[in-house]
Amino acid sequence: MPRSSRVFKLALLCAALMIASCRTMQEGSSEEKIFLGTVYMVGHEPFAEPAIQTADGKIYRINGSEEVRRMLMANQGHRVRVKASEITRTDEVQVLKAVAVEIVPE
Repeated sequence: MPRSSRVFKLALLCAALMIASCRTMQEGSSEEKIFLGTVYMVGHEPFAEPAIQTADGKIYRINGSEEVRRMLMANQGHRVRVKASEITRTDEVQVLKAVAVEIVPE
C-alpha cells in the first residue's frame, strides 16, 4: 500500500475521532444552557412527559423537579425558556435537566 494512502487513512481516522469527541462533550455538557420552545407532552398517560419543541424543530424532553413538571403541564402550548444544567440523549430524543423554567410572554 502506498505511503500516501496510509497517511490519508490515518488523517481521516483522526478527523473522525475529533468530531465524535466534540459531539460527546456537547451532549454530556454540564454547563448551563438556555432553550426556547413550545411546551407539549410526549408519551401516553400515566407515563406522559413534558417536552419542548424549538424553532428549528428539535424536541427535548424535560427532566426536572415536580414543581417544574407541574408548571410545564399547566402551560402546554405556551412558549417557555428552559435553563438546563445537563443535556443527555436517549434512543429517541435529547433530555434537558431543567434548573429553571420561565413562561415567555407573547
